[in-house]
Amino acid sequence: MYFLRIVLAFVALVVGGVRPAEATTWIVPEPEELLIEADAIVLARVDSIRSVASFDGSSIDTEIELLVIEGYKGAVAGERILVREVGGQVGEDQQWVFGAAEYRVDEIVLTHLAQTEDGQVRTLHMGLGKSSATIADDGEISFSRSRSGGRREKVRIRKFRGEMDRAGVQKGHRRLGGRSIAAMSTDAPAAFGQVQENRQFNLLADPGSRWFGGPVQVWGALTGDARLGKAVSNKMVQAAASAWDNRDGSSLDLVYAGERKGDGWSCNDGFINVSFNDPKNQIANPRNCGGGTLAIGGFCMKAKPYQDSRYHEVVSGSIVLADGWGNCSFWNESNVAEVLTHELGHTIGFGHSWESSLGAEGDSFIRDATMYWAAHFDGRG
Repeated sequence: MYFLRIVLAFVALVVGGVRPAEATTWIVPEPEELLIEADAIVLARVDSIRSVASFDGSSIDTEIELLVIEGYKGAVAGERILVREVGGQVGEDQQWVFGAAEYRVDEIVLTHLAQTEDGQVRTLHMGLGKSSATIADDGEISFSRSRSGGRREKVRIRKFRGEMDRAGVQKGHRRLGGRSIAAMSTDAPAAFGQVQENRQFNLLADPGSRWFGGPVQVWGALTGDARLGKAVSNKMVQAAASAWDNRDGSSLDLVYAGERKGDGWSCNDGFINVSFNDPKNQIANPRNCGGGTLAIGGFCMKAKPYQDSRYHEVVSGSIVLADGWGNCSFWNESNVAEVLTHELGHTIGFGHSWESSLGAEGDSFIRDATMYWAAHFDGRG
């Protein structure tokens, strides 16, 4: 049975403009897993940020240039690495994947990076793979990171170097095909379109965003999940749409519209698109079943108040289910249905009911919410 557990914290997140900082739906890997899985790990300064909107308006990608201060794996000091993330802002158009790693120019970051087959570099497991670093007056460097169970811990760079040594990670270049990750990142296929230089890559959370008008169409996919199949996959999409449709106190009307080609993350005015098996390789595949990103979800909006309201207008939404989880015991109809319902909540404007960046964890009512920051996998569907 598919059902929805709603708490008032959802409303506070939308109206109050709390910005989510954790990955959109994931299983938290331990730090040792991130060390092994990353193609590069660097302490770096964010040198520049630019967003590129495709000419048809369906996608925005953001390029973050990092100047390496110290390379712990896959890079050395002085190199420049071009990190590319889904989403960004060009003019009045903004696209945002909840849980994306956020960057700002001149920020010092400790970042775990993953490289795609075509050479592009992304932040490994989105917000999980990036931390802001601080440098004390005595030169001591530290950062904060998430651990399983939702807690955060402050880590001094000396401890981090020790973890690298114990994990057997070799410092310096890790060359793929005879070339460095830094070189391959700048030679990867470039994004073409309208370009805008930005000072930061993050969600415009205040005053919040919502859909206007309706009904909002939710489209299933012509190709279903590789393990569960097309029929079960679209049954789950229909159930997720039904769970959020016409809830008490809401005028939002969601309608399952049928099936269309899953194009990965993309914006199509007026409807929400669902893709299975990560067709554009926009999510890092898990190394095993121990942790990583299960799916991404978010919306495309106009970065200005809609007419006389105080909200930005959401014009489309997109959900992408990750590839590579099919052999994991938890990847079944009930659990994937929970992930879809959570991600659909993001596409209509909800953040998380709680996440580790908010401090002390909420009570059981908050933890039980559909929009809790981590998957429950308790059979709720």
